[in-house]
Amino acid sequence: METYRLVSTREKLALLGVLLRAPSDGVRVRESAALAGVSPGFVSRYLRLLEKEGVAEGGGISFSNARVRALKAFLNIGKVFSAGIWETVKREVPGVRGAGVYGSWLSGTNREDSDLDVWVRVKGRPAASAVARAARLCREALGGGVDVELKVVSDAELAEMRARTDPFYFSLYNSFALGGEGVD
Repeated sequence: METYRLVSTREKLALLGVLLRAPSDGVRVRESAALAGVSPGFVSRYLRLLEKEGVAEGGGISFSNARVRALKAFLNIGKVFSAGIWETVKREVPGVRGAGVYGSWLSGTNREDSDLDVWVRVKGRPAASAVARAARLCREALGGGVDVELKVVSDAELAEMRARTDPFYFSLYNSFALGGEGVD
């Protein structure tokens, strides 16, 4: 797959974002064009390119396609960075050592009503009000339509989860670190 061809212009990125919001068996060309601010002809040509690259099939886009999930995860992480999630968490939550994305936003399976799951590694235990404020500011930075769940974990909690071989620990371990220290 020549990914750069799929995301090489602002118009392609905008249309890809529209198409990946809620993948479906059939793309509505005129509706997608209006939402992305492009012409219906552009949508049709882009769909042919997506089919050639193995992303779309029969005019539809599905989460069962690993390429769709990979592209969606790529766009999701871009949104997270553009919204300044790491900077907001670092500024608002005392004792932050690192933060990262896990869950459906990382796997590229999120839908419009999916929340953004962010782990926050801390030294000590920050006040709940600081964490709530950070989550609210992150939500606002993402445009207000996405709930942001901040999972605060201390080094001691991580060590305990690791010792128990807790499956949740491994979802954090395999997450995407936005900044600071990762989960080790």
